[in-house]
Amino acid sequence: MMLAADDAIPKKKVNSTNKYRIHWWDDDIAESVQARRIAFSLYCSNPTFENYMEARQKRAETKNLIRYKKKKNHAKASVKTSLLPAFTEREKLLKNFQLTLPLASRIRPINAV
Repeated sequence: MMLAADDAIPKKKVNSTNKYRIHWWDDDIAESVQARRIAFSLYCSNPTFENYMEARQKRAETKNLIRYKKKKNHAKASVKTSLLPAFTEREKLLKNFQLTLPLASRIRPINAV
């Protein structure tokens, strides 16, 4: 029975990676990265000035596209967080409590070396 279970249920996931999904990555970036890799491999196999300029152009396009997508996604995320309330009730109470403490209790001691 254990042999049948070992055959039916794999112990490892096939083609799994330990990488996190990047929320701003999309098909446009994947295509641009693939084109950049192809251009660079072509330059490495045949190092001419034209291939060098093509590889640099693809590198710059990919870099700018990634920067644009990150900024665009960051702008969307910042709009979402700006709509959230600034403080929860617990944070407000904690802040008020800390302000009512004497100043000496709020100062942290400096660790002597």
